[in-house]
Amino acid sequence: MKPIWTGGLALLLLGTAPAGRALEMLEVRPEGRSRGPCILFAPGNGTMEDAQRVAQMVGRPLAERGWTVFVPVAPEGRSYFGSQADAVAEWIDGLRRRDDLPWGKILFAGVSNGGASALEHAARMPDRTAGVLAIPGMVSATTRLEDLRGVPIFLRVGDRDDLNWHRAYEGQVKGLMRIGAPVDARLLADTGHRFRPPWDEIDLWLSMLEANSVPAAPGIVSAVDGEIRVWRARNGDAVPAMLDEEQGPMIRLRRPDGETVRIAVANLSREDQWWLAERRHRRQTSIRPSFNFGDGTGGGARIGPEGGGARRPTPPAVNFPQIGR
Repeated sequence: MKPIWTGGLALLLLGTAPAGRALEMLEVRPEGRSRGPCILFAPGNGTMEDAQRVAQMVGRPLAERGWTVFVPVAPEGRSYFGSQADAVAEWIDGLRRRDDLPWGKILFAGVSNGGASALEHAARMPDRTAGVLAIPGMVSATTRLEDLRGVPIFLRVGDRDDLNWHRAYEGQVKGLMRIGAPVDARLLADTGHRFRPPWDEIDLWLSMLEANSVPAAPGIVSAVDGEIRVWRARNGDAVPAMLDEEQGPMIRLRRPDGETVRIAVANLSREDQWWLAERRHRRQTSIRPSFNFGDGTGGGARIGPEGGGARRPTPPAVNFPQIGR
């Protein structure tokens, strides 16, 4: 789809910022009907220059995929933290009065400080939030982690982050899992604070988020949790599936097409291992998990449809279908 700049680069929309200033937004829309929900994508520092750059580099690709994107220009170039976030809530109220856009919940997104702002907005208004896309992002000191319970979150942080956000990554991801937030998180190798959006992974997550807004098809609901999530192997391959059964050091996953796959827990990404550990402790005990993983085997079963209940040979690597294939 060809994106459209609606009304030029800058729009004055309903809602006022602190000190009575109008809230400015850049709006990028696809041709034809927009997919829902609308995306509010916050830049790092909130200046007009930064907002225009984000609208071009992120807003346009999202619009080409069918999404309507709004990029805020923060008053006096400040990010929407604390009291500044009140302006966003007022703007959302105004957005609901427009009849040319999908109404309902908002997907909050952002880069750098914008990612932190997105998490704060979601925590302040979880009932209006469809999800959070933070590339990168970090839960700020002004955000209550518990308020993100149940909010789908896509989080990417570089392992060489210039601002040392990677040092807080593990604790924050475990904390989000502990409160029951559906988190798709990954620490990107050899990556700094700024990086190109991982579009294949974003596309998959957005499609799942969009699909989860309608009732699941009969026979596709997981026997364990009824939750579709993206499972990743250590080599970066991924597959969307539901946890069907835990079998000691192995798990069985059920894909949306109904086929099942088996994989060794030791071959999962560490984020997926954290998720499994949190789930087990939530179900079995109230004692805080210790996060000790791995059975030392390093083995696993080949990813593919199960057949006849027979145990398959254990290869040294996992072969998930690549995202975007």
